[in-house]
Amino acid sequence: METFYDELKNKIKAEHFSGYSRHSIFQDFYAALFVSNVQSLIVGEINEELAKESTVKKYQYKVNNNLSYGFLKGRIITLFFRQRNGNYCLRVEEIV
Repeated sequence: METFYDELKNKIKAEHFSGYSRHSIFQDFYAALFVSNVQSLIVGEINEELAKESTVKKYQYKVNNNLSYGFLKGRIITLFFRQRNGNYCLRVEEIV
């Protein structure tokens, strides 16, 4: 619980709002939660793939969460609205 709060506060910057009204604060907070959920789904899937590949290696590779947030935040809008061919997961893995 505390690590997720740290993630929301420090990595996603959920407390930095773009407006002062109640609606804009809720919108910014829910957008931050959406980005967090999308990132968790993507990183979880990629980490599973990396775990399968790294069975013969000494160390298990993992995705850097800080970098994946940074890459995803700037590209999440184009990710979902660019093309409608259903290859979202492939494009997301390329981004992260």
